[in-house]
Amino acid sequence: MIKRNNKGQFIKGNRCRLGIKHTDESKKKIKETEENGYKNGRINAFYGRKHSGKSRQKIKEGVSESNIRHPELKKQRIETRKNNGKPWHSDKSRENISKALKGNPNNPWFIDGRSRENNPYPEDWVEVLRDSIRKRDDYICKLCGIHQDEIEGRYRKLDIHHIDYDKKNLNPTNLISLCRDCHPKTNYNRDYWINYFKGAFGMK
Repeated sequence: MIKRNNKGQFIKGNRCRLGIKHTDESKKKIKETEENGYKNGRINAFYGRKHSGKSRQKIKEGVSESNIRHPELKKQRIETRKNNGKPWHSDKSRENISKALKGNPNNPWFIDGRSRENNPYPEDWVEVLRDSIRKRDDYICKLCGIHQDEIEGRYRKLDIHHIDYDKKNLNPTNLISLCRDCHPKTNYNRDYWINYFKGAFGMK
């Protein structure tokens, strides 16, 4: 039953359609309402119209002037286009995130205050090595079993995980292939995952 207040308005949080599907006729009416909304300008006032040549020139000049006055915005727009329309974090934003997470024990990457800056990967940590581990593991995630060819999205290669979490230990027996969904799971309960992988692969 639909609940209303004394003004006849729907009560917030009232899930009157929870589990109820729209009929084909109802879907058709919704579609027609949206289309009419675009056409009469209720949803998009510029629907069906085009910029004139003069208007386009003004927009172009405005963007050019903006690029001159704010070169950092131009750089951000370029980076946004490179990232399939998704904006990257600005340098300032990344700095703020880094400060917020640094030294925070609740951060899953926190280990006694260590970080990538003072505990970097060795020079031998190269793509050739990582590809050799993926090939050894038949390009299959050792946790969920997904094949690398089945991975969708931007990151389609399997990650290479250090079983003992020591970035400098590049012994192949200490490296395994994990997908991007499974790898973050190993940042929690590290003792559990060390024992899990060592037991699964017969390591001591």
